[in-house]
Amino acid sequence: GTVPTELGLLTRMGYFRLENNIGLCGYNPVYNTWVNVNITGTGIGSACPAPPPAPAPPPPPPPSPAPPPSPAPPPSPAPPPSPAPPPSPAPPPSPAPVPPRSFPLQLPPQAPLVLLPPVDHANSLETQPAYIACLASPSTCTSLQLQDAQLTGTLPSELGGLVALEVLLLGDNLLTGMLPTELGRLTSMRKLILHNNLITGTLPTELEDLTLLQTLYLNNNVGLCGYNPVTWGGIKTERTSIGSAC
Repeated sequence: GTVPTELGLLTRMGYFRLENNIGLCGYNPVYNTWVNVNITGTGIGSACPAPPPAPAPPPPPPPSPAPPPSPAPPPSPAPPPSPAPPPSPAPPPSPAPVPPRSFPLQLPPQAPLVLLPPVDHANSLETQPAYIACLASPSTCTSLQLQDAQLTGTLPSELGGLVALEVLLLGDNLLTGMLPTELGRLTSMRKLILHNNLITGTLPTELEDLTLLQTLYLNNNVGLCGYNPVTWGGIKTERTSIGSAC
């Protein structure tokens, strides 16, 4: 290679040897810028030979012959003129809008607001062991007594399947909802106690089928209405009033 001229910047150089390096060429720094350099063995030959000239580029290829002109296509025949479409019929006139009729707003009389406590389904009648035992043996279960047991929820319609039931005591609880019509299937019932609950709705007429009923307590149920069961013959009349008609 060539001795780089940047070596001339080493102004404090005191000793310099480059001999016996094959192909190293270029100027001798000793004769240019270095002063007081030990020149022993600093010869590096003459200047580098000039590089060989670059080969001449090949001559350009001869121009390609021009392709013969393509024959002109024959002219396409003109398409026949399309027939004019028939005129569209005029749309029928839109009917005049009918103005809406206004009717006076009539609302039914508002029933009194009844505030019910929150329902705790974890203490419903369906969770009680005594009720579950009756469901398991409906033909032998004659009495179900769960008064003042903090029961919540509604009376299940499955009560109508306890066909042998004679005494049902569910007073002083927090039962809600309506009396199920299936109670009319308890034809062996003699004592039905449901006072001091939160039962609402209409007293079902199916209770008239309880011909053996002797005691019926329904008082102090918020919202329970209907005919007065006192009209049943032979029923104990204490605490059977349920208010006026619905």
